[in-house]
Amino acid sequence: MIFETTIIDDEANYIRTVLLIAFILILFCGSSFLIMRARKNEFKTTKRVLQGYALFGICFAFTRIFFLVSAYDTFINETYSSAIWTVSGYAVTMASIIFIFLVVERYILERLPIFTFIAFISLCVDLLALFFTILNIPLGTLQSKDLALIVQDIAAPILGVAICVLYIIIIKNSAGIVKSKAVKTFTGVLLILCGILLDTNLLGAFEWLNPIRAILTPVSFIIGALIVIISIK
Repeated sequence: MIFETTIIDDEANYIRTVLLIAFILILFCGSSFLIMRARKNEFKTTKRVLQGYALFGICFAFTRIFFLVSAYDTFINETYSSAIWTVSGYAVTMASIIFIFLVVERYILERLPIFTFIAFISLCVDLLALFFTILNIPLGTLQSKDLALIVQDIAAPILGVAICVLYIIIIKNSAGIVKSKAVKTFTGVLLILCGILLDTNLLGAFEWLNPIRAILTPVSFIIGALIVIISIK
């Protein structure tokens, strides 16, 4: 579940929102830069890698936009539309994960895209949950929003560990400049994953930590995104 902004004070919420908007702008600018680099590159594999990271950035930017709109809707007590925006955010998150796994599994490691397939199945379930959420149709005893949340709780830890393992394999099998870039990219991705973890309510029991992680989340996102963009430019 995404971070509930109602559990922090207005000042922390304002700083968090400003930082998240800055992060969104960084993602759009960085993705545009990578797309332009891809157009100028003559090597097909490098072109696809740059395009994959760019699409990841664009999708993740829309994820944060949807979650910000959801938080605003929750603030004004529009719970129905808030659920739609939240599930849309989950779906776009999974789409962004597909692109990064596609880059790593198909174009860098050239292996069977097992985790890309897992992410694709998760996306399909999220889209199904979004369809039922829009129509306001419950799934038995579950709300359709809960289905998307269950998918995130199951798939996200698996895919998070998987991407770390795959990057470690890349680092282990490379050398020189390629190894250096892989280490930097992995560091950036790891920071983004840490931001995602901090943004969930898994740590909600530690109330004293809420204002801190509210700020650390976008900071981790921003630093991670800048490292990734710079390392693969």
